[in-house]
Amino acid sequence: MIGSNRFKRNPTSGDNRLTILGAIIFLFAAGIVLRLFNVQILNYDLYSARAMRQHGVAKEILPLRGRIFVRASEEKSELYPLAANKEFALVYAVPEDIVNPKEAMEKLTPILFPLFYEEPDQDVLVANIEKNLRQQMAADVINHNPPAPGEEIIIDEEQLKIALAKERLILEENLTKAKEEATKAYQEELLDKLSKPNDPYEPLAKKVDKDKLAEILSLNIGGVDYWLSDWRYYPEKNIASHMLGYVIDNNENTITEGSYGLEGFFNRELAGTVGKVVAERDAAGQIIIAADRQVSPAVNGADLILTIDKTVQNVACRKLNEAALRHGADSGALIIMNPKTGAVIAICAWPDFDPNEYGKTKDINYFNNVGIWQAYEPGSVFKPLTMSMGVDLELVEPDSKFTDTGSVTIATETIKNAEDKVYGEATMTQVLTNSINTGAIYVARKVGINNFLKYVEDYGLGKKTGITLMTESAGNINSLRDKMHGDNLNLAVSSFGQSITVTPLQLAAAFSVIANGGILMQPYIIAEIIKADGEHLKTPVREIRRVISPRSAILVAGMMVNVVEQGHAKRAGVPGYYVAAKTGTAQIASRTGRGYSGRTNHTLVGFAPADDPLFVMVAYLEDPKDAKYAESTATPLFGEVASFVLNYYQVAKER
Repeated sequence: MIGSNRFKRNPTSGDNRLTILGAIIFLFAAGIVLRLFNVQILNYDLYSARAMRQHGVAKEILPLRGRIFVRASEEKSELYPLAANKEFALVYAVPEDIVNPKEAMEKLTPILFPLFYEEPDQDVLVANIEKNLRQQMAADVINHNPPAPGEEIIIDEEQLKIALAKERLILEENLTKAKEEATKAYQEELLDKLSKPNDPYEPLAKKVDKDKLAEILSLNIGGVDYWLSDWRYYPEKNIASHMLGYVIDNNENTITEGSYGLEGFFNRELAGTVGKVVAERDAAGQIIIAADRQVSPAVNGADLILTIDKTVQNVACRKLNEAALRHGADSGALIIMNPKTGAVIAICAWPDFDPNEYGKTKDINYFNNVGIWQAYEPGSVFKPLTMSMGVDLELVEPDSKFTDTGSVTIATETIKNAEDKVYGEATMTQVLTNSINTGAIYVARKVGINNFLKYVEDYGLGKKTGITLMTESAGNINSLRDKMHGDNLNLAVSSFGQSITVTPLQLAAAFSVIANGGILMQPYIIAEIIKADGEHLKTPVREIRRVISPRSAILVAGMMVNVVEQGHAKRAGVPGYYVAAKTGTAQIASRTGRGYSGRTNHTLVGFAPADDPLFVMVAYLEDPKDAKYAESTATPLFGEVASFVLNYYQVAKER
């Protein structure tokens, strides 16, 4: 009986063990719950992100960049793209997979080399050679047989022809040699890329079009491959390059960024909004289709519709390029604007560039739009603005007279007329017709510094016009704000466009005041913006202020017609029409900041038809080398383009 006690159960100790075991299980379960609460509630974002890195994938959805359109013509409503998105290939090599690098290089060179080598424009080079020869021959004429003042320099055209033929032969030899050397250098570089051992990736060419890509693929070179993506494309190339700007390339062509022009100014609107998709992936890295995905759709960029007329823009830019090359100008601009609305019809600058190949541009200054960026002393084109002040204040009339003695002395400075001419008694109309400096000073003195400054500011000078393009300058009228006691030298020289600076666009806006009856209009280049959701945002026509009375505008416009009919702007005339215009030849300030250099700016500002203007135009050339005055350079440029525009819009002849 005693031995059997070992097998009897102790109820108290068994219950204790069960209690302890239960407590352990409870504490373990509570720990799990607390851990889950910590992970899923308190630190959800942290652990969710960690899990996504291990088992998820987040991919950007790129929007399409908005396009930039113009109307094909005045009558046609269809849109034509100046900036669009086009599918191109990025061609690359996997050198470790290329069996014979030398053979691959020899096959690829004829296709790829032209993508990198820019064939020089032989016509442009010949034009530059001719320009230099003309300058040399003109200098010889001046040195040995100087012409009388105002007389044209005549050179021996037959002698020029012979010299040009010799230079052309030398040019062709040099171009051939340069291309051979460039080809050899490219082949060496390409062979080096294709020969790298253990190299999995070498980009060979980007923005390769489908025709070129087909040629490359037809070679069947193992280790040469490609991928396709959308790139920015400018079908008109150099035409309107300054207005458009460009989009910065990157090899992956992911997030786009605009620079200069419209691309830069409207980058946010054009770029759109990047979207994102977040999904799970399995152990092999593949996206699980059935899993929940978070999608934030991309929003495509807005399209821009411009006020530009494509046909007028093309002709205007071509004529500007021809004139700049012919006269050896350093730069130039041509702007055409509707004076009644402020809409820009054409805006050209030279030198230009191809936004498709902006990286090949030799000088970063080529990206600046001369029409809005280059502030310069305009010279005598300013005289109609001075005259409008006197007429508007009823201080002078077109037939009011003054006596010109040929010069005006202010303090220690003596200001003379061009070529030291003396006109004697002259009317205000003759002041503009003959471009009499002393006559402009006469009017400015009557107006007075305070009124003169107010009118200059009312004309919009000294501040940006607000055009929606990057790199606009405000110009500078500080010399007028620095008021002096007694006679003001700055007032005197400002009356004929010196000591103050303006841009060509500011001149176009200011002369629109005279053309439209006295109102300063807001210049604009965007007709409307079309957002991705289809919303149309139209640019309203905006009057800024009345500057002069309608009567004053009509009288000054009539005086400007006389400049074309009888004065220095005859070559701005168009048969059958009354054209109002004024020339301006202004000295360029010395780079040292003291005095003036021997260089000059040439400008012609005008509008037509004079009584009901369709357009106002500014033609500007910086320092033409083959002519002394604007009547021989900017004036015929204006005349050629004005003739085209009046004919293109089928404006009825007046006489």
